[in-house]
Amino acid sequence: MKSFYTSLQPGIVRIEHHPSWLAVDVIQGCPASCEYCFLNTQSLTASIPRYTADPSNVVEELDKHFRRIQDKTGINAEEIIPICFGNNTDLLLTKLGQESLLEQIGSVRHRFSKAILIVVTKGKLNKDMAKRLVDCAGTMVIVFSISFLGQRYEQGAPHWHERLKGMQIAAGTEGLIPVHYWRPATSVSTPNIETAAKQIQMLKDAGSIASSLIGLAIGPGLGSYYRDSVERTSELRSIMSYYRLLGLKSSVVTTGNPEVKDWIINEAYGAKYPIFVNTSCMISYASKQPDYSAAYSLPRRYKRCHPSACPPIQRYICYRCWESSKTPSDKVQNVISRYLGISPKKIVGNAPVVLETPIKQEDLYCLQMLVLRSIEPTKIVRNMAWLIKHNGK
Repeated sequence: MKSFYTSLQPGIVRIEHHPSWLAVDVIQGCPASCEYCFLNTQSLTASIPRYTADPSNVVEELDKHFRRIQDKTGINAEEIIPICFGNNTDLLLTKLGQESLLEQIGSVRHRFSKAILIVVTKGKLNKDMAKRLVDCAGTMVIVFSISFLGQRYEQGAPHWHERLKGMQIAAGTEGLIPVHYWRPATSVSTPNIETAAKQIQMLKDAGSIASSLIGLAIGPGLGSYYRDSVERTSELRSIMSYYRLLGLKSSVVTTGNPEVKDWIINEAYGAKYPIFVNTSCMISYASKQPDYSAAYSLPRRYKRCHPSACPPIQRYICYRCWESSKTPSDKVQNVISRYLGISPKKIVGNAPVVLETPIKQEDLYCLQMLVLRSIEPTKIVRNMAWLIKHNGK
């Protein structure tokens, strides 16, 4: 396929370990302008998307990345860690993004036949694009981001009614797996439990197989943006009233009304609709496997697993995996020490694994997927501006 690379200067494919996947970016800039988006702090919203790297180089860079992990640990990570395309843009909102996505997933699927491929979007999927995605990827997960907020908060993005129609198309296309990002859930969009029930039914009717209710993770830059915005924008204040606590060490904003999350989870149980509070759990459920980020491991399961409206069979699959494949402490120590280049003496315990050394966020997320254990370091080096804490730290 012809490369659609148009940047004047060759760039490096951006590859980052996020809590739920490996993010791959060759485009920056999103035409939409959602009030709550972390891209606001980088001036990447309401902007023309542009290439920062050649999409034809994605496979080569991913190959190098996975090979480095295998050389360090002996683990073939390409069969463990899902690949998500487009963190710094919405690839389905523009023709440029769509063609780039097709080129990337086609070449990545050819090289990594067993990889879980993902795209997150507020875009409007049509039947032609759905067919082209399947032709290139075979199978992939489409995460539809629908907050049920009006367009005044999500300018430039299709109305959520249109996204539900795209979800229906994905559900009717063999090979595409539609799931839902409930991000953010607010008392503006879900003012009462009756509304929560109606929204869950709409998602089910559109063919979504599960939702992820994860809130918004804020770093210092994003926090300052919203703190300024709250002072001047009454609409944003009504949605993100929780941000008044930014002077404290708040990090995850799920809702201005703490009851909203409970409403959604409780109604999901009654409707027998899976809703997870950990995105990797949703992707794992969609992929019919135990959670690859080990949200079920101790002690993470109390915050990441138990609160979810998880189907009993999926919870059983994860717990059985935990019980039957507990990695011996010496093997966990070996993998972590080789990956980080530290002495095994700085690695203590197994559930959780305690590191007597600082660790970067990206390394933390990667290692938890490799060893299927909760890892508690002495300090997390926060190299992602849009995240502020992990496991309560």
